Amino acid sequence: MPGHAQPAPLRAEQRFTRTDNAGHIRGVEASPQGLLRSTVKAGGIAAVLLVVFYLPSEYGTDLTGLGGVLGLTEMGEIKQQLYAEDAADAAALANTMVIPAELTGRLDRMDRQIAAIAAVVGADALAAPAAAPRSGTCRSGPCTCGNCSTGC
Repeated sequence: MPGHAQPAPLRAEQRFTRTDNAGHIRGVEASPQGLLRSTVKAGGIAAVLLVVFYLPSEYGTDLTGLGGVLGLTEMGEIKQQLYAEDAADAAALANTMVIPAELTGRLDRMDRQIAAIAAVVGADALAAPAAAPRSGTCRSGPCTCGNCSTGC
């Protein structure tokens, strides 16, 4: 009827589709200047996000002051403290992690007993758990093989 608005379509219809003579859908026309402009804009946005959000929240470095307002600087400082504590704990643990020779000898005897039991029972050697390499003292002195059950 003349004068009445058309009803909204009930399903998505193709409208304003650009196709070439072969029927292929064409995308947006891009020029080298347009691509360069878009690349520079994207780089600028990434730099702003880096300075305003990422640096304050990850490293506690707030160049703009906005990170302090949003609470991101405090979060970054806490993360840096946790990283420092973790590194100190790891260094302390690495320096104190020494297995006494008596303990490694006992573990080696247990490994040999388990191997003997597995041989009697007829268990598959692959089914038995492998012994973890240990450092300690073998029959001939300090272990050089990393697996003291072999006796170097």
